[in-house]
Amino acid sequence: MWTRMVGILLLSGAFGSVASAADELSDLLDKGRQASSTGDYDEAERVHLLAVDVATHVTDPARQAEAIGDLGGVFLAKGRFHEARDLCLKALNLLQNTTSKRYLPIVLNNLGALSNHSGDYEDSERYFKEAIRVAHEVDPNDPYVSRVLNNLAVLYYTTGHTGSAEKALKEAIAVVESKLGKDRVEAVLLLANLAEVYIPRRNWKAAKAQLDKALSILETSGRAEHIDAASVLGVVGRLQFARDNFAEAANAFRSSYAIRLRVLGADHPAVAVTGANLAAALVAIGSYEEAERLYAEALKVLEKAYGPRSLQVAATLEKLTQLYRKTHREVEAEVTVARAEDIRFELQNVVQTRSLVTSRK
Repeated sequence: MWTRMVGILLLSGAFGSVASAADELSDLLDKGRQASSTGDYDEAERVHLLAVDVATHVTDPARQAEAIGDLGGVFLAKGRFHEARDLCLKALNLLQNTTSKRYLPIVLNNLGALSNHSGDYEDSERYFKEAIRVAHEVDPNDPYVSRVLNNLAVLYYTTGHTGSAEKALKEAIAVVESKLGKDRVEAVLLLANLAEVYIPRRNWKAAKAQLDKALSILETSGRAEHIDAASVLGVVGRLQFARDNFAEAANAFRSSYAIRLRVLGADHPAVAVTGANLAAALVAIGSYEEAERLYAEALKVLEKAYGPRSLQVAATLEKLTQLYRKTHREVEAEVTVARAEDIRFELQNVVQTRSLVTSRK
């Protein structure tokens, strides 16, 4: 799974007069963003919830939108997609009644990521492109646009447009290097995702070069156990798996899984996806019992996060089918593969129906 760079902002506190509430809100935003940057999303949520309360005593709707949108961003990072969408749409509605556009790219970026999660690809692209347009309009020198470009690249990769994904990622890396400098932590996920583009092309050398650079930046910056490191290690695992180095893939996935489990918790979909990737590598080396347990845990989380008839569930069922066949459990294999095929058929028909509706407008 690709790594999305959401636009998260956070909050905390008490309040008195309108003026002091505004000051308190600013302090909470700073504290919340710091918690988010270190991957402490539980603390970020706590601070944000307080900030939303403080924001009700601030008369500026743009600042209210900022508090609400930040909480939505944290829920997005925690995999609570329905709550995130509701809050981001509420923030967008508030911003549409103001002349301020400073915070608008963040809300649009998060809505783009949420739409991509739910398979609404046309809406996702529209949100991302609007976020880029507004960001350039507000401040042409703001490096935040690199995050939006990354998420746009994720969308392109998801929909099979790898050339466009590569172009967007290279543009994002150029933005970071020109605005912030070389070897910055802001480039780590961009480098990892660029490596991901090269894996299906079997361009192992280019993929490894991006990953080595990303890992070096993490090590130098003291972030070897940061949530970003989990994302990079996940791509390392996929590279090794693609090269049939299954033991090395399992080691990388296990390290990624451990970091994500510690930071995000067992119920996060990113943990489930990483667990399923680890399970696939374990199947390849014959560790079937642990693999089956990881698949069962992943399915439970993914069904809750995306729904029981989602692409993520179908992909995991297909991996589980391979385990059943490896262990000569053909009846169970037929059940899981039939369910996966049914889900994919249904989703394909939904996409076709959406296309027909769009073309008739």
